Amino acid sequence: MEELNHTVAELKKRGVKQVAILGRKDQGLNGQMILQRSLIKHSWMEGNLDRFSGNKRNNEAINLNSMIKSLNGDFLYIDLMRIACPEEHRCHVLTPDGDIIFVDVMHLSKHAYKFMGRKLYEENGLAFLGMPFSK
Repeated sequence: MEELNHTVAELKKRGVKQVAILGRKDQGLNGQMILQRSLIKHSWMEGNLDRFSGNKRNNEAINLNSMIKSLNGDFLYIDLMRIACPEEHRCHVLTPDGDIIFVDVMHLSKHAYKFMGRKLYEENGLAFLGMPFSK
């Protein structure tokens, strides 16, 4: 953590105008594992898939993201877990189109990149990047 502010300061000295730090997004279980376990417990039928996933969140990632967020550095912090898990006990498993978000505990599906990318752009002041997708 100590190195993070030093790295940001060094990038600023070298002329980088805006530094963005992306927090970890890794989930405790991947989309397929959540679907399998959830179906076994019939929570899919009850609409509890996101809540089931929310109870499997990776606490190490959550704690690390909290530590980064608490730093008072000259950077834009973007919490990817806030997009993946918008509530404390609820994490998206599927995109609005029904595609799996996490293909394993750390990697997103191509459909998730579109879903999360749009949310990141719209909710985190990333206009300085330009429009990365068509509307």
